[in-house]
Amino acid sequence: MRFLADENVPSRSVAFLRVHRHDVAWVAEASPGLDDHAIWNWAAREKRILLTFDLDFGQILRSSNDLPPGIVIFRFAPSRPEEPGQRLVHLLDQGAPLEGHLVVLGKDFARIRKLPRP
Repeated sequence: MRFLADENVPSRSVAFLRVHRHDVAWVAEASPGLDDHAIWNWAAREKRILLTFDLDFGQILRSSNDLPPGIVIFRFAPSRPEEPGQRLVHLLDQGAPLEGHLVVLGKDFARIRKLPRP
């Protein structure tokens, strides 16, 4: 899968996803300090599923017509830096849909809803 990891996604999670053969662009590597709207547009333009801990993307979702193919919002404090990547790979292994969906991923839950389409 193609992902865009926000700066707040730990480097070891990015590395974990890459080892599992996912194409991950990481804001911290490519363009540190980029604002949320620019990150949103990047994900939409390059058709990458957005990975973040930032709840502000929920606000952008409500006001934007140009959507990324999917959004994963992590809602837990990782006990290890690779944990978000591990939880995401586990979710994918279970067959969870990411494309066309908003996924809120906690330690013990995953809420998956279809993204609104303009």
